Amino acid sequence: MQSDIESLTDNQGHFELVGVPAGERSIVIAYQGMGHEFPVTVVAGGRVDLGSIRVVATAVPDVPPEETTL
Repeated sequence: MQSDIESLTDNQGHFELVGVPAGERSIVIAYQGMGHEFPVTVVAGGRVDLGSIRVVATAVPDVPPEETTL
């Protein structure tokens, strides 16, 4: 059974996901259509620190600059 647990960052960019079941999981970090999926191993009662994550805008092919929103 798959369930989604969502969170937003605070004004410093920090976030916390509570109630994640133990095991192999994926975390997706996304902002305005850009994002990345990270595999993580969650240990019961443990904590996973992803460190710093930087989302960098790149050019979008076949979209004129005036139509690209970042």
